[in-house]
Amino acid sequence: LAVVDRRLSDQEFADFIGASDVVLLPYENSTGSGVLLAAWTLTKTVVASRLGYFEELLTENAAAGSLFKAGDPDDLVEALRQEVNRPPSQRIAAARAAAARYPWDKCVIPVRDALEQICSANSKSLEAVR
Repeated sequence: LAVVDRRLSDQEFADFIGASDVVLLPYENSTGSGVLLAAWTLTKTVVASRLGYFEELLTENAAAGSLFKAGDPDDLVEALRQEVNRPPSQRIAAARAAAARYPWDKCVIPVRDALEQICSANSKSLEAVR
């Protein structure tokens, strides 16, 4: 187990994920996280808190990870045990299949476009106030 308390470069992030058996996402609350899709893209399954975004994606891609009740260490241990006891070839195949359902260009570009629209609208509102 390694804890790195700083921002990682893209290469460091990929290296850490690559060296992992599974990716742990122990969020207490969340509306989304790019780490889940990044883990799948890097062929790693996840163990994630049972929260809306994670639960939705893992319900659609059940073989690509396990869920646990946030704040419940016993449930976390069981989910980790379940995931690491699966053959690596099954985990890799499941992560690849899940990643294929969410290509980055289909996930990121709509978010970028929405943010650009919001920023543009806010800019026009600010100009009207001036």
